[in-house]
This record gives sequence, C-alpha cells and structure tokens, in this order.
Amino acid sequence: LVPAFSKKLIDAGLDMMSISLHGATKGTAESIMMRSNFDRVISNIQHLQKLKEDAGTQKPDLSFNFVTQAQNVPEIADFIRLADRLDVRHVQIIHLIDGDESVDKSTNPLNDPETLRVSLSDAKAVAKEFGVNVYISPAYDHLH
Repeated sequence: LVPAFSKKLIDAGLDMMSISLHGATKGTAESIMMRSNFDRVISNIQHLQKLKEDAGTQKPDLSFNFVTQAQNVPEIADFIRLADRLDVRHVQIIHLIDGDESVDKSTNPLNDPETLRVSLSDAKAVAKEFGVNVYISPAYDHLH
C-alpha cells in the first residue's frame, strides 16, 4: 500500500481490499508477521484513506483479517478500536488453523477458551459502540 500504488488502486476503481494485520500494537503484530513494519502499514492505510477522501470515493472499501493466536487474543477489542481509528468498517476474526505441522499448536487460542470468550465478548461490545462490522469465525460459535 505504498502511496503510488494506493493511488493506482483508487484510479482503477477497486471495490474492496482485505488487509491481514494480526495485532493492535507494533510488538504483537510484528512478532506474528515476521519482517513486517507495523508503523509503515498503519501509515500506508492512513495515506490510502486520505487519498480516498481527497478523491471523494469510498473505494476501495477496506476490511481487516485478524487471525487469532494466543499472543494476540488480549488485543482483539483494541484491534477493533484501531480499525475504527483507521476508518476500517469490517473486521474478520479468523481462527488459527493448526492442522499443519508447521503451525505451533500451543498458539491456538482454543487452548484457553475462557480468555478467548472474554476477548470476543469485549470485541463485540466495542464493535457495536463504534459501528464496526465484526465477523467472528464459526469455529468460535460455542464461545459466544
């Protein structure tokens, strides 16, 4: 989402764009998405939103994907607040699929269902307060 590319996305009329961001803070996001730069991602999103405003368009409509892991579960509600600050109106809370041997099963938040349940409940309340649409993975239906 560097500025020049953001302008091209707007000029092309892209309808929507989904961004994967797995933490509400620099430390958490960068520990999950290795070699990422949280501050640069946030700055680029802000720049894209400003370009859209200047162009008088809502497109592309942005959404966030948030893959829950043990280390980011406590930040789910703050992530919704971050989405609101960035004027991102759609957030997908996605479950960690740990069936692959490359994924550390101990990071699955279902290992601590009560913490996950409280975090999801808090996130839904924050989403309602700020008018952010939140989709929570059906894998968590039994928790809320």
